[in-house]
Amino acid sequence: MSTRLNSAILLMFNLGCWLPVWGADYFVDPQHPAADDSSRGGESAPWKTLSQACSAVRPGDTVYVKTGVYVDDRSPETRQFRPVRSGTPEDPIRFVSVPPRAAVIRSRSLPQSADSYAWGLGRGVEYVVIDGFRIEGGIVLGYDGCRHCTVRNCEITHGRCPITDRSLNWGLTLHGDVQECTIENNYVHDLIDSGNRAHNTACIMMFGGGRKNRIRQNTADGGRGIVYSAFGQKGGRMRDNVWSLNLARHATAGFLGMASTNDQHASQDNLYRQNVIVDCRTAFELSHMCYRFKIAGNTAVGCDAFLDASAATNRETQLWNNIHLANEGRAMRWGGYPEAQPFSVLLKYSDYNCFFNTAMIGFREKTPTLRYPSLAAWQQETGFDRHSIAQDPRLVDPDHGDFRLREDSPCRRAGLDRLAAEEGRTPSKTVPMGAYETGDEIIGHRWSPAR
Repeated sequence: MSTRLNSAILLMFNLGCWLPVWGADYFVDPQHPAADDSSRGGESAPWKTLSQACSAVRPGDTVYVKTGVYVDDRSPETRQFRPVRSGTPEDPIRFVSVPPRAAVIRSRSLPQSADSYAWGLGRGVEYVVIDGFRIEGGIVLGYDGCRHCTVRNCEITHGRCPITDRSLNWGLTLHGDVQECTIENNYVHDLIDSGNRAHNTACIMMFGGGRKNRIRQNTADGGRGIVYSAFGQKGGRMRDNVWSLNLARHATAGFLGMASTNDQHASQDNLYRQNVIVDCRTAFELSHMCYRFKIAGNTAVGCDAFLDASAATNRETQLWNNIHLANEGRAMRWGGYPEAQPFSVLLKYSDYNCFFNTAMIGFREKTPTLRYPSLAAWQQETGFDRHSIAQDPRLVDPDHGDFRLREDSPCRRAGLDRLAAEEGRTPSKTVPMGAYETGDEIIGHRWSPAR
């Protein structure tokens, strides 16, 4: 290194300036004849195990993981293939499968059981990117903190269902103090059938905490009830998370909101935007203590209900620009337990929605007389949905997965740009209802199978 460069670096440190890290590229390829964990990890002499890469990488490094099956049979539960160091905001640590999804991360408990996770980022891991793997047995971010991490472009099967508690069954988990993480463009499907199909089971689960995370453009398939929710919550302490551009299908609930079981910790201020929910019993289910949820611009097709709320402790929900193309079902149901409350407690705002082919717009189980069979009756008695419609939304081809609006759809100019002010945008005078604002959105995962 030149004297001039050394002097510049010394000056920058003396001035308190941050210096970027120049990361290195490393390779893991167990099939390479020169593969050895004692090597330097270059492409011509790669490491043999992913565990070696996890122990060696530093901020800014990228690890390219070649075709093979990788099992961590040494690390404690929830810390499989956990990197020893974290990345930084400017220099994350990246793990990339080459080709995409040709590197298989497998739980050590398979095929006998899905008792163990396949990959676990816990104990304070930050700024780590996991890109393009096939994960058999589930992946978890969290347990004692996980922040600014990303899981993208992965295929996740089997899930994690511990023998000690068969009620827990999920594919990708954000667990505990997880903040500002991104889960995007993943496909979660074919989870094992644990025999438990209640609230604790989900394709993608946020459990016992989570703030400002972004769950976007994923496909979650519940296997026609193998797990309860495509996208679930459990345990409370969740707030300011955003679910957008996701495809939820074949689950009891497309999206489940839930507080802690002991009613001590709420889930609040979460946003669900531009998602598509297909063939689920309920598009959005609020169990208890869900506060100020915003549900905007979603499309639900073939679901018995759009919003299904249980306890009277769910408060101030906001609905707008949604499309519910039902199977003679209901738009909204509120159990109201343990004591009846008016719909104005559950709902703070509901308008500019399309409810079509519903046998009932809303009813409250706790007060059987409060049933609204038509949109007109709902509008008159509750004051909600003054600008909503009950017309066929005219989707392009919902039977074959095209949920965009046709040119002659009554929903094309019937929405309200209600988030504009919050997002610093100029409000649009007319926006479409449903998940497709432009028609060019990618909703759900999009990638080619591994070759």
